[in-house]
Formats: sequence, C-alpha cells, structure tokens
Amino acid sequence: MMSGELVMDPCISVIVPVYNTAKYLPACLDSILSQSMPDFEVIAVNDASTDNSAEILADYAARDARVRIVCHEINKGLLSVRLSGVRAARGKYLLFLDSDDCFLPGFLTMLRTAAEKKHADMVHFPLVIRDRNHTLSPRVIRLAEKRSRPFARELRNADIFRKYFVENAYGWSAVQKLYRTDVCRKALENIPDQFCL
Repeated sequence: MMSGELVMDPCISVIVPVYNTAKYLPACLDSILSQSMPDFEVIAVNDASTDNSAEILADYAARDARVRIVCHEINKGLLSVRLSGVRAARGKYLLFLDSDDCFLPGFLTMLRTAAEKKHADMVHFPLVIRDRNHTLSPRVIRLAEKRSRPFARELRNADIFRKYFVENAYGWSAVQKLYRTDVCRKALENIPDQFCL
C-alpha cells in the first residue's frame, strides 16, 4: 500500500485534538504519517482554531488520504473534541495524540503488536519528554517519565481500578493509551460534556 492512500479498514485511528497549535502541528502530523505501519488513519479534530491550524490540516488532508478532518464551528473544549474523534474513528483501535506531541518511528507497529499479542482492550505506554526549550528541570522530566511508565504485567477487572484510582500508582489520563475502539465507545457513550477527559 502506498503512503497516503485511503485506508478503508484501518487498524488504528489516531485522534489529534487541534486548537491553535499551528506551530507544532506539522511535526505532529509528520511523525504520524511517517510511521511504517500502513493501515492507520489520522482524525484531526479542529476545535475552531483562530490561527492557521485549519489551513495546515487542509494541506495535509489534500496530500494524504489517511488524514480526515472534523471541524467544530465553535470552540467546545477537549472532551467534545475527543468524543467527536471517537465517533469518527474507523479503526479497531484508537489513541489520542495531543497536537504538540509526536510519535517515535515504529511506534504504531509496536502498539499494534502489543495489543494483538495480548488481545488487550487497552495498552498503556510510556512517554519520553524532549524539552527543546529547556524550560523543565531534569528532576521534573525524570519524575514525569517515571510516572508515565506502564505496568510490567497485565491488569484485569478490579485490579485496573485499584491501581489507577485507589492506589494512584500511575496517572490516569486519556493519552498514553491505545484503546479498542468498541470498548472506548461503550465507556464514553453516556459521559456528559462537562466532564474532562
């Protein structure tokens, strides 16, 4: 399959919330589109950006059929953006990537392999912080990276909630995880817009 070709049945949907991040958006999209795994889609949800994010997205969508754009006419916030992305997702799996973040090469292949090997509903992965502006102390970076590390074993049933919510062993957020799309949709179907995801 050639790069840039429309994927009718993608394995992974990468949902990118966009709000006034034109400065970072090309690096983010390039890091996704350069992945070696061919069967993915990018769903960029523009939350009524007032910078030139919309033009950047239109340019990428015109050049690469794997990029789909969802536009909000008014700014609705991150939860609404992520819900729009989940509704638009066609992949077996989905994940959220903030538009000022990037993937390392081979990242989607690694996630797919991990999910399929264990038949996982969710795969938690670590982050790597690159402080290009040197605004964070090395200690803060080390602590954030340590806290982001996933569990070295499988969690099932009540163990998931105990580790995440009771013991607060790891930070709980929507990013840094690959979700099975049907499970994510089911979990989010009744969430009111005032909650933060």
